[in-house]
Amino acid sequence: KVMKCTKDEDVDKDADDLDPLNLSSDDTNQERMTSSKFMFVMMVIVLLVFSMGRNKGRAKEMELLSLNSLNYQNLRGQSIPNGDESITENLSQSDNYNQAALEVSFPFYFSSLSNLTEEYRPGEETPYFWDVHFSGESIAEAIFSQCHNLVMAAEFGLRQPEYSEDELGQFILDGGRYINVELNTKEGILRASNLGLAKSRLADVIISPYLHNIASQVFTTSDAGRLFALFRHPVDRALGMYHYLAKASWDPMYSPEVKKLTIEEFARSGYIENNWMTRFLVGKPKGKLTHSDMLLAKKIVKYKVLVGLYDELETSMSRFQRYFGWKDAKKTRADTAKCRSKAISRGDKNVLGHPTSIKDREAFASIQSGNSYAAQEVIVGNSAWKAIERQNVFDLELYAFAKRVYALQGEHIFGVVA
Repeated sequence: KVMKCTKDEDVDKDADDLDPLNLSSDDTNQERMTSSKFMFVMMVIVLLVFSMGRNKGRAKEMELLSLNSLNYQNLRGQSIPNGDESITENLSQSDNYNQAALEVSFPFYFSSLSNLTEEYRPGEETPYFWDVHFSGESIAEAIFSQCHNLVMAAEFGLRQPEYSEDELGQFILDGGRYINVELNTKEGILRASNLGLAKSRLADVIISPYLHNIASQVFTTSDAGRLFALFRHPVDRALGMYHYLAKASWDPMYSPEVKKLTIEEFARSGYIENNWMTRFLVGKPKGKLTHSDMLLAKKIVKYKVLVGLYDELETSMSRFQRYFGWKDAKKTRADTAKCRSKAISRGDKNVLGHPTSIKDREAFASIQSGNSYAAQEVIVGNSAWKAIERQNVFDLELYAFAKRVYALQGEHIFGVVA
């Protein structure tokens, strides 16, 4: 028994030595210090890796949106090096960061819209004017018709005398030449697609706000479109829309209620658009816009759009003419320039009588005091301006980006000295 008791005591002692609950205070402190040091080192390593990854990711994002990453030699009409026609940004696959957040891809059907880095091919491509409402589109269409004598496929097809549903045809309306299609409705776009509008080459220019429907249904890779557009400051667009909706009794969107609203009330109402340009570019009419949506919108502008600006309307329209090589055999170059200037000076008949943006008091004073538009001055930074801005946060960023693209396209495509 003694031996057994001794053995049991030894076992118990060994067990006590191994029990972490019975360690001495010195051992416990040493263990805790070692553990704390280890945890601290691990936290530092994790933070460093996270920081490096985030910085690398942001660098890639900036590279994605850097205008200088374009090969501008190609913008002068040469082909993409090595025949690279991919529609996905070529980001490095070896980088350790979440590429899904940074690599934004065009919808597959955007391959039907030529990149600016590809040579423009007259006769094989059709110029496609993306119709951004209240951005000078009516003036542009007047110039297409009156100054360049272009055949337009736009929104007036149903006004063809003896309208033919089953075949494409050209007709004259108010002196302009049109194809009998209606491209301001999705049903009309589908009909134009079924009748082979792009393949027919009947239209010199196709005009529609529905970018994604046109790209996916009207154009194909063999009958591609070449995208160009006019951009305008989002606040100015909203002011134009406010004025139009208050007086355009002929339009289904007309509402006499708008006329009773101040501009600030309009900006807080359901009548104002929310980030229209961004939403129509990325094909997201409803729902919350995200950072990825902004990246995609910028990428489309960067690679696909020949940019014009409402504030530089005459220069922009001149660039479009030069790029697409539009010539009217009945007009000299001077005649065309004079025609263009005249059309711009006439302005848009639907929104005459209001300032496009009230940045000086002379412009504001010229507006009749009885007009509801003039009941509240809109100047940069005041409450009405900010109320409109809040509805156009994405469009404001996109517009600033488009202005940069415009400047660089001027330099690298049209030889404008910066």
